[in-house]
Amino acid sequence: MRIIFILCCLLLSFPSKANIGDMPREQQLAMQYMEALTDHDYTVLRRFYSRDTVFYDKTANTTYTGGRHIIAFLQRAHEGVLEYRLNVEHMFNTGSLVVIIGSYRLQGTCDQYG
Repeated sequence: MRIIFILCCLLLSFPSKANIGDMPREQQLAMQYMEALTDHDYTVLRRFYSRDTVFYDKTANTTYTGGRHIIAFLQRAHEGVLEYRLNVEHMFNTGSLVVIIGSYRLQGTCDQYG
């Protein structure tokens, strides 16, 4: 009986990745957005913004309005970033609000990231 319990614990302890098709539509969109962001795919990112989209950068206390201005900000923010990866540990949504919990890794061309 203990062996079965230990085997079950081992099987459940391995990380599992959900198939993106099995996720709710809101989570699928969030993952598509994060993939485009981390891949620096600005063509795909443009599809997520409209003229009326507002992005507030809390660190600079600046507001960017419209997809064109937001994409320009993201391009400037990504200068010097060679690789940017997101490791999603948990994700849930309430309606259209999607919360992603995880960690990310940046690789730049110099020591600018600490």
